[in-house]
Amino acid sequence: MAVADVWKRFCYSVGVGSIVWKLKETMEAHGIKPLDLERESIRSGFPLGKNVVYRLVTADGPQRIDRSTLTAILVALRRLTGAEMGLEAVMVYSVDVDPSAT
Repeated sequence: MAVADVWKRFCYSVGVGSIVWKLKETMEAHGIKPLDLERESIRSGFPLGKNVVYRLVTADGPQRIDRSTLTAILVALRRLTGAEMGLEAVMVYSVDVDPSAT
């Protein structure tokens, strides 16, 4: 069992929330492919590399993320969708997520 899974189960068992990574779902809902996100981030002046984008859209997302990466994601998403995007498009804090359901 991965460390992230153990952490989720622990948080759920003691009633402490956890961060749920939503970027992949947001991208799928808007028909955005990882390559689209990478290219738009480059065009917008906040370049994300191919490997960074891959880590952002796989599994549970990154263990750590800095503000410049979040900025790049949000700017690219806004430009690709034409809609306002906030942190909830990338991640949410949840106490109620049963780890066995994710």
